[in-house]
Amino acid sequence: MYKIMLVDDEKLELEMIRDYVDWKQYDIEVVGAAKNGMEALSVAEKCLPDIIITDVKMPIMDGLQFSKELRKRNTQVEIIFLSGYDEFSYIKTALQLEVTDYLLKPLDFDELPSVISRAKERLEKRKKEEESQKVLLEQFMKDLLFNPSLIRMEADITCQRLVDNDQYFLVIVSIDNFSLLPNALKMSHHYYHFINEYILKRAKSGIVIETRDGEYGIILNLGVDKHLDLNRALCDLMEEFFRVFQISITMVLPPNPIVLEEISNVYTISKNTLQLRFYYGPGKLLKPEMINKTKDILIPTIHQDLASSMLVGDWQKSEELLNSLFNYFIEHEVERDVICNELYRLLTYLLTNLFNGGYTQPSEKDALKNIFQFDTMTALKHFIQENIKSLFQYLREKEGDNYQLIVNQIILYIKNNLDKSLIVEDIASNVYLSPNYIRSIFKEKTGETILSYITKARIEKATELLQNKSLKIKDICISVGFESVSYFCSLFRKYKGMTPNEFRKKIS
Repeated sequence: MYKIMLVDDEKLELEMIRDYVDWKQYDIEVVGAAKNGMEALSVAEKCLPDIIITDVKMPIMDGLQFSKELRKRNTQVEIIFLSGYDEFSYIKTALQLEVTDYLLKPLDFDELPSVISRAKERLEKRKKEEESQKVLLEQFMKDLLFNPSLIRMEADITCQRLVDNDQYFLVIVSIDNFSLLPNALKMSHHYYHFINEYILKRAKSGIVIETRDGEYGIILNLGVDKHLDLNRALCDLMEEFFRVFQISITMVLPPNPIVLEEISNVYTISKNTLQLRFYYGPGKLLKPEMINKTKDILIPTIHQDLASSMLVGDWQKSEELLNSLFNYFIEHEVERDVICNELYRLLTYLLTNLFNGGYTQPSEKDALKNIFQFDTMTALKHFIQENIKSLFQYLREKEGDNYQLIVNQIILYIKNNLDKSLIVEDIASNVYLSPNYIRSIFKEKTGETILSYITKARIEKATELLQNKSLKIKDICISVGFESVSYFCSLFRKYKGMTPNEFRKKIS
């Protein structure tokens, strides 16, 4: 629906136009009225009409001066003059001010529909042209971000006004935890339109493009929007977005304006800055200067200790180990991707070593993939704690008898110490039981002796290492706990039906 505003110092005439015409049938709404040009400027600024019908001769500020002042602020509005002065001087001035039509007093209401229809046609035509131009500009801006070398090659004449020495701001808007939202991809279109509509209301030059799923770039021309309070506008956008969708957004604002040729580099910097959300949390306005230089770090390994504490049923110890790991991440500001990879390895280790491939809960398999979907440290920590607690509880329920828990702990110790001289006495000491007792339990639960299991575990580990052709057989022999190469080769042949060298040739 289009908006129309009426300006006339004759109250009766103004009310007549407003009330006599059935504006709804033209899909038009009367949004404002004024009795002189000065008042009309103020009303127009608030109502933002698409069409204005204004008298020419009025006190304080006449229609000609009003139109002249209005054109400085709004070049798009359709202005229709209403006057009893059918004089050439008025028509000439009207043409200079791009007045789009003319009605004579006394007003012929039969003529009004055709004048309004022509104004609507011009508005529709301009709207289509602007939409076409907008699509072209958005594509051009995407080319600047992702294919900066095309900036001069593909600059169409309609985009040429952008490729000048004006200065710009690129603001990145990212939906927090987008990949975890229900129907995220379906809603992405709505998010884009909301941001786009908001920016268009605040900034004349605003262009919004979707840079990737759940992420949008706002490009502003400072020459056009030099009076815009950008920080205030962005904070308001965050508040409005949350009010409407109950979802927070994070933004990245570069410290300095740029020329368009720099926009691709700034986008790369902004993406890196966005990683700070992991520590600062959602719903923040981030800036590149907040980034600390990456430090060389050595992440403490808790894999074995955590597995052991879970096996003996000590959740307090397990939780302490997890907290110490996350505290280390925070203290050293470890990069998000490094943290996710480390936690992926931790979960994989637990699934492999605690359950020997027998854990089939789909939620835990999905957990490995979901690790990489979290945008904040708080959310990721909660996710990891809940999943490891689920593993812990599964151990308590599935491996209900204490014998199986002891066997699992023995197996874990063996796998972690294959390079050492493993004897039953040392293993028994590690689980705080007597050698004869663990021999009996292990045989009962697995059907084989501890020494037999150790030998099989060493051969399986050697089989895995032999696939790396850069490793010498002698080194592999030592790394899995054999002192004699000939004895190792003899055992390998016994279990695999071929020598280590023959095995290597076969897999190659």
